[in-house]
Amino acid sequence: MKKTIVLLTTTMVLLASVVLSHSQERPQGITLTEAIAIATEKIPGEVIRTERERGLYEIKIRTADGRIEKVYLDALTGDLAGKEAITLDEATAIATEAVPGDVIKVEFERGNYEVKIRTTNGLRKEVYIDGRSGEVLKIKRD
Repeated sequence: MKKTIVLLTTTMVLLASVVLSHSQERPQGITLTEAIAIATEKIPGEVIRTERERGLYEIKIRTADGRIEKVYLDALTGDLAGKEAITLDEATAIATEAVPGDVIKVEFERGNYEVKIRTTNGLRKEVYIDGRSGEVLKIKRD
């Protein structure tokens, strides 16, 4: 009986230590402070807004010349998100090729660009572009 209790106790202690060690190894990602440091190293300026959503930090920075830039970082690793991604200028060019007109607004959300365009005949359209491949995903009339 004593052997069974000792064996059971030893097993429970080992199981608890395995569970505890696995919970401590679970990746927590980078902190907001670390994300800001990485972003401002890439684009110097004043951080005016931060957001963490769906595994990404979005850090909005006002540069010395007044431009507003966004930096996206992987919240787990701190790597720049979308290194292979197309640029805002490329997304704008793709959108205006698909829908000729004047660009009103461009947003980057969840890995895709949304480009709002006033067409040459006065209509408003939204062009959705895959942020990595540059593929036009959808064109929607506003």
